[in-house]
Amino acid sequence: MLFRRKQLASTVERLAYRVQQLERKHARIEASDALNRLTSQITGAAGTAFALGASFECFAAGLRSPLRRGRAGGLRRARQAALLQERWPDGRYMGHADWEEIERGVADAEYMRHAAGGFARAARARRAVDGTFLGS
Repeated sequence: MLFRRKQLASTVERLAYRVQQLERKHARIEASDALNRLTSQITGAAGTAFALGASFECFAAGLRSPLRRGRAGGLRRARQAALLQERWPDGRYMGHADWEEIERGVADAEYMRHAAGGFARAARARRAVDGTFLGS
């Protein structure tokens, strides 16, 4: 009986050691897989960044290039003005300052539309002596 216990104890020790080896090997394999996934994600991101950079560069080059003279340039400018709504109602082109002023007005109106509820709640809120808001 004593021999059998020693044999079982020895077998359990060998199995425990083998389980530890397998766990270490599994951890290395998982780390390797994670590294491979990370590498593939970085490679994909680098390719995407390259494509985005190239498209931005083409877009910027298009913006920097002056419009051609003559009929083709005039037609392109008219098409661009119609697309961007850069004309006054009487047909004149808007200057850059006019366009910026309109954009500022639209942005201010949009901000006020979203902020109106907060202003209304703040007007009705109870305040402490120091001006901070009190809980409801």
